[in-house]
Amino acid sequence: MKVEIIARETIKPSSPTPHHNRSFKLSFIDQVALPIHTRLVLFYSHGEGGYEEVTKRSQLLKESLSQTLTRFYPFAGRIKDHMWVDCNDDGAEYLEARVNSPLSDVLGQPKMETMKEFIPIPTGVKGPLFLVQATFFQCGGMGLGMSISHKIADAATFTALITGWANAALGFPDAVTPDFCAATLFPPREEAFPVDSDAFDHKRRVGISRRYVFDGSKIAALQAKSTSEGVPQPTRVEAVSALLWQSALAASRSNLTSTQMSSSLIWSVNLRPRLMPPLSKHSFGNLAIPIIPEADESETDLSSFICHLKRGIAELKDNYGNKLEVDERLSLILDQVMKITNLLHKVDTRNSYALVSWCKFPLYEADFGWGKPTWVTVGDVFEVANVIVLADTRDGSGIEAWVTLTEEDMALFETNQELRMFGSLNPSALS
Repeated sequence: MKVEIIARETIKPSSPTPHHNRSFKLSFIDQVALPIHTRLVLFYSHGEGGYEEVTKRSQLLKESLSQTLTRFYPFAGRIKDHMWVDCNDDGAEYLEARVNSPLSDVLGQPKMETMKEFIPIPTGVKGPLFLVQATFFQCGGMGLGMSISHKIADAATFTALITGWANAALGFPDAVTPDFCAATLFPPREEAFPVDSDAFDHKRRVGISRRYVFDGSKIAALQAKSTSEGVPQPTRVEAVSALLWQSALAASRSNLTSTQMSSSLIWSVNLRPRLMPPLSKHSFGNLAIPIIPEADESETDLSSFICHLKRGIAELKDNYGNKLEVDERLSLILDQVMKITNLLHKVDTRNSYALVSWCKFPLYEADFGWGKPTWVTVGDVFEVANVIVLADTRDGSGIEAWVTLTEEDMALFETNQELRMFGSLNPSALS
């Protein structure tokens, strides 16, 4: 398979950003976010592959993106410093590509290394904050790869941008209006906060990735299995997250020939519905914070891991579910940031995992005029070990997981009988 870039251009807002919006203030959560890009690919199997149809589709994507950037204007700007985005309308980057194979070659048995071919590569912290690559297949299918700066966007903001863009393509450019409230709720610090961009990689090992799919019926069985008098029924995400955490830790403990090893899970949680009062789902910026549940050395059963996840969510609700003063909110976030920094700089991080969930975000509703996506996936995952990324399956009842572990841990992880009972290893994304 060969992906060839045939065009590259800059897409600017259809209307100039007003002078009073030319400087966008980052929130404190934005300030402590890693300077990395988040990536997604939406694959569409509908349409024709002829030149005129491809040209028409690409033009619609560019025109509707231009309209969308008028409302999501920070994405057309550039990071100025630790407090501000210069909303100068420099624009987003748009690439058009062709691939000399059918879409089924990619979706039949998805591989993470292949996904990278459909993602535009960021040019650095001072470069474009949003990049797009529209890749057209011989069969008429398309891959819409996107890369967005994590400094100003979490999963909810990324989803809002995609939703707004798709609505603009259908003729409704005003359907999604972002709410720029984050810097008011979580004011930035005037002094630069030292974000260690190498902290995530510190003393960690390179990993290999595997894709697991848990269909709705298997998740229901997993939920029932892990429910008891002392453990209320977990949500879909809690059940799958606990199983993956338990299985990964079991593999690590076996390789270290020590079952007496505690473990931590860094799990990012959306604050929008949990603040008092709740925020709009279209609130712009980073409004997710991590909880860090911990399992002690003696815990091995699934119900224990679920209890830790539930306790972490309950504590977050207790902390943020009340009206808080600004200083109280900032103190809570800073405390979590320091916990993560300390955790990642430990001598041995083999028992620490990070989990990101895209579940419940309506990515499969992104219809630009040629139907809804056949498959949505993360464009790539961190190349360091011990990272798990979850997303909904197309029918909304199942969960897809990309799991990255060391080669040694993955070899044992793949043989875990309970994992194999509930999850399928890399099934076709076409089914």
